[in-house]
Parts: sequence; C-alpha cells; structure tokens
Amino acid sequence: MKKLVVFIFLFYVANSYGQDYFKWRVSHERWVGKDKILHVTGSYLICAGLHSRCKLHNAMLLTSLIGLTWEIKDALVPYEKVGDIGGRGFSYTDYMIGNAGILLYASSSFIYSKLNKRSKSRTKIPEELKIAFEEINFHLPIENTNDR
Repeated sequence: MKKLVVFIFLFYVANSYGQDYFKWRVSHERWVGKDKILHVTGSYLICAGLHSRCKLHNAMLLTSLIGLTWEIKDALVPYEKVGDIGGRGFSYTDYMIGNAGILLYASSSFIYSKLNKRSKSRTKIPEELKIAFEEINFHLPIENTNDR
C-alpha cells in the first residue's frame, strides 16, 4: 500500500515537470456542500476496503495519507492547466472532513464488533428450564370449517 501512495504522488509530480506548477495554493472552502459529502463517503469506503485487508489502525492511517496526498496534489497541480486531474488548492476542510469519514468508519466498526460479541455471548437457557415440545400437551378442539 505504501507503494501505491508513493506512486500516486510521483505520478502527479512527473506529470507536472517543466510547466508552471508547484506553486502552493490554498483553497478557502466552506464546511458544507456536495464536495464534503463525497469526501466523507469516499474516506469511509476507502477505510472499509483497506480494513478488509489490514488492521483498523493501519487502514485509518493509510486512508488519511491518501487524503493528504490528494490534497497536496490539489495544491501543486492547478485545475486550470490539467482539468479534472488538478485541483483548486489545498483544502484544510476537505482533509478534515475526510478524516471525519475515517473516524465515522472506525466508530461504526467498533460498535458493530461490540454488538456482535454481545450477541454471541448471550446467556443460554439452563437445561432445567428447557421443556421439550413433546412434554407440552395441547388439547385444543379442532374445528370443522366445513360446517359453516
């Protein structure tokens, strides 16, 4: 996974060589919007995907590093020159909201694991209290529905 992060960073650096790039830009965005929803869900899903392959703390760290690498790319590669690959600047709010998505996944994973353990460790009914179905003698009258 480290190779992927390094590759992504080097890819953007290699594509920006020799042009008017590498001017650190900061984007002053608001804390609300569709963009922030995408950052939360993207971080949540990336962290979930990584957690299926490694421990939770490693998945959280890697997801945060991927988000940081993305924001550095946005700061160094201008949107005006390369289009959708570039960005409008380093956005602290995007990075923080992405980390909120990571924490949301970690907390939901923690709660799920606690609930799952609790359901497995429920107290069993003692054998003395169990009554076999054959021991229960039901004497219910059987109605004939044809008489109506």
